[in-house]
Amino acid sequence: KVTVLFGSSEGQLQFRRWQHQGLERLHLLYAPLSAEENTSLPLWLLCPGTNVDALSMVSIADLTSLAEEFSTALVVLQGVDLRLNVGADARAIDGRPDDIGYTKAVIADAGKRIRIDDQQIYCIGSSRGARFCSRLASELHFPALAGLLLNAGLRLPRPNNASMQLPIIAMHDLKDKVNPYDGHGAAYWQESVPEAVQAWADFNQCKSKTPRQSVPTMESLGPMWLERHVDCESFAEVWIMVTDTGRHSWPGKAFVEIGWQFLQLQSARRQGEVPKPAGENWPDEWPLYTEGAATVLS
Repeated sequence: KVTVLFGSSEGQLQFRRWQHQGLERLHLLYAPLSAEENTSLPLWLLCPGTNVDALSMVSIADLTSLAEEFSTALVVLQGVDLRLNVGADARAIDGRPDDIGYTKAVIADAGKRIRIDDQQIYCIGSSRGARFCSRLASELHFPALAGLLLNAGLRLPRPNNASMQLPIIAMHDLKDKVNPYDGHGAAYWQESVPEAVQAWADFNQCKSKTPRQSVPTMESLGPMWLERHVDCESFAEVWIMVTDTGRHSWPGKAFVEIGWQFLQLQSARRQGEVPKPAGENWPDEWPLYTEGAATVLS
């Protein structure tokens, strides 16, 4: 069953309801109007946290406008009982639905309606959705993910069966009470955020780490710092942005704008292209691949 939620100058958002392995499942699909005819589009998989439905997530994240701006297709997943299947070590919870198979079916459905570039499928997630993205990085193959953009939920799957190194940009708050920065939270959240970041950097064979740098405030997030693991295999850098506000909720559109530019730069370098210097779409003060004005923290 397909319901068109809106269709306008900003493309069309479809609510798709169907059966998968005997269960009624649903997802949202956004097709950008800005896409050029016969052009293969990147695909964003947006994964909600616990008790957040797909429609609420697309409203909270407000990603349809960004999908239009960047000419990307967007699907929003929804777990049975509003819980995508991911537990400790970013593995499946026994007895829960097959959400890897569900995700593959969602991607296949999107591919029937939009020309998708299967080399550019990215996962964007918050909280439980970020942990599920971490699981997809390990278990989703043919097509595999090309990168992760995560809020409050980065984990390293154990075992990690990712078929290639993945660029990752993550955000976490030092005072997050749901998924504590220092770990030792719920059963699924024992490893600290720095340990998870380092584990991914090791998997990506990153050879060095930049000093912590203060970065410009984004929206209402307050001061933050950035640490980057660089010189990685296949240009798969790992960035962690850290705030200190007690926030666990979605950080806002600016995080996706910055994250998407980061992921596209990694992709360009992987393909042998030289990224453009920082310009109006990437503030000069950001420490990207040009000399920036961010402050190195002691």
